Amino acid sequence: MPGIKNSKLAIILVLITGLSPICSIAAENLDVAGLMNKRSAALVTVKYVLNVNMGNAGNTQESETANELTCTMISADGLVVCSNNQLGGFVSMMARLSPRFGKTVSATPKDFEVMVDTLEQSFNAEIVAVDTELDLVWLQVAEAGDTSFSFIDLTSNTSANIGDTVVSLRRTGNQFGRTPVVSRSHIGGISNKPRKLYILETPTGQGAGLPTFAVNGKLIGLMVIQLPEASDNMGSLQGFMGVNMANMQEGMSGVILPAVDIVKATQRAMEVESY
Repeated sequence: MPGIKNSKLAIILVLITGLSPICSIAAENLDVAGLMNKRSAALVTVKYVLNVNMGNAGNTQESETANELTCTMISADGLVVCSNNQLGGFVSMMARLSPRFGKTVSATPKDFEVMVDTLEQSFNAEIVAVDTELDLVWLQVAEAGDTSFSFIDLTSNTSANIGDTVVSLRRTGNQFGRTPVVSRSHIGGISNKPRKLYILETPTGQGAGLPTFAVNGKLIGLMVIQLPEASDNMGSLQGFMGVNMANMQEGMSGVILPAVDIVKATQRAMEVESY
């Protein structure tokens, strides 16, 4: 009978590959399009102006550039979380790695505007808190009125294990209509240094500050950028270039900060005064 033959074939494949039939079924039954359609509304575009100052006292050059970044809405009242490094914090990141660089360059983001694709509307916003170590920055939409935003619930989360299938979401740039895009990968490793972080088997190209989900649709965490700690020999360009480039590449390609840690960080962030 065809059903019996198919069952025998499935058992043989499991024995050969060593895969769990439950995991295989879960991966096959994952509704990627459904997950994207349900969750992508929470991916908002943040437009901002980056003010950059370069040089020493008395001899500085100032410039301003308009930028935009995809971030994640995490509450119905307009709380947004972004990658601090991608929102201009890369300057302080570089300063941490090379103090001399930090003495000559500073960058300040300003004039925030949150664009919500599903509402075809934009809202002014301001920074309320920053966590440079976790690569997180929180923006609060101002004067949202009665608007209730689509958001990703950080508390509806799950953990992940090595080999688990995961789905990441992002948006393209405005030249491609800020189209939502889904990418599938697997957890390739779990690091406990400098903190617990999930490392993807294959980088998805997803931007930092954006969500990754398990096959059951629950949030695993947000992608962040994590770089090596500063060392004594980083005060010069040679010292900076001498940083272990493998570590740099791993951290810059993005790792997943568990949602449980983001929940705690958000609670702390809401307890501090405005940025």
